[in-house]
Amino acid sequence: MSPTPAAVPSPAPSSPRSSVPIDRTGAPMFEPLLTIDDLALWLGKPRGTLYQWRTRGLGPRAIKVGNDLRYQRSEVEAWLASQLDTRESA
Repeated sequence: MSPTPAAVPSPAPSSPRSSVPIDRTGAPMFEPLLTIDDLALWLGKPRGTLYQWRTRGLGPRAIKVGNDLRYQRSEVEAWLASQLDTRESA
């Protein structure tokens, strides 16, 4: 009798009605949200600067959750990419 082959995990399917990926149990997989403290630490900027950027429309887009701000990592990464200096280095 030959041994049973090990199960090969398949990629997580997506729901046909949503762009949110679904894990193998059928539960949605969401991107964790960053707090303003997380973002301040990542960017090396004070919280006050991040609040000013938001007020002036300069920083990454945030999500208002109750009285708190949250940031999607993908939004922050896209914003950072848009901040690249386009000048050629000397």
